[in-house]
Amino acid sequence: APVDRDTIFQQTGWYRAPDMNWKFVIPDRDANLRHGNLISGTIQSGPKAGQQVVAPKPGLRLEDVLFHPTLFRSYPYLRNVKLDLLPQDKWGTSAGGYERSTGTIYLAPLAESELLPTLLHETQHVIQNAEGFARGGSPREFLRPDWGSDFATVQAQMNAIRQTIQSIGVDPAEVAAVHGITGAPVTAITPQMQKNASKVPPFVIQKMKDATNKWNQLAQERRAAIQTYLNLGGEVESRVVERMLHNRNWDQPPWQAGEMLLQGGGAQPIPYTPESQQDIRFRPQTVPQP
Repeated sequence: APVDRDTIFQQTGWYRAPDMNWKFVIPDRDANLRHGNLISGTIQSGPKAGQQVVAPKPGLRLEDVLFHPTLFRSYPYLRNVKLDLLPQDKWGTSAGGYERSTGTIYLAPLAESELLPTLLHETQHVIQNAEGFARGGSPREFLRPDWGSDFATVQAQMNAIRQTIQSIGVDPAEVAAVHGITGAPVTAITPQMQKNASKVPPFVIQKMKDATNKWNQLAQERRAAIQTYLNLGGEVESRVVERMLHNRNWDQPPWQAGEMLLQGGGAQPIPYTPESQQDIRFRPQTVPQP
């Protein structure tokens, strides 16, 4: 008679993952950071200004920052995986990434509590690459090649429109609210707002509507790309690694560990099941894996 996957896992420690590869769990209960090889600082600007963060010192390898004897016994090559700082323009949108072409894990400056789960997440991507498992990716893989240029164009148009309205002495947010333009932060419309908005020429208002509609369309494309990226088998698996660390339970089957809370773009949690993970890409390319 067929044996169910829970019984196989309980009796052997092995399981067949959604990518159809047989795997076993390496517990991270002894994993820790080598604090002597970290540098600390304070974020000076932006929404996280004042937050204390840490990052690896320059020129280090994974073993220099991650204490994990069990992992390194199973995968000795992981000791020499290079670490580097994530480019500063990505600090606000990504905690880290693995670049397959250079074999490097990139990390943003993070709160100390975030560094270990992020490091284990990216290390799982390294293992996936070496073992031929379902891999992670990037939302950029699921966007049109000209999405970035389109988005930059619309942002420039919206900035120019705002400057034009401000030069008339009117608040662009009031104009957007009065004319029902999506995304306006002001909702309570007063007679004075209506009077102010009437100073703006109709052709400027139409430009504002057109640019806003285009921005919303591009934002929806990005939300869809993020959801597809999150659905990749390797990304789900790496988040399960984080979740098991959070739960401090490595005896539980991975498909029962639950999902980490996903942030941004209305993304929905994805269960660790074969049906959820369709590793289909628009075009192959080597990109950092957030």
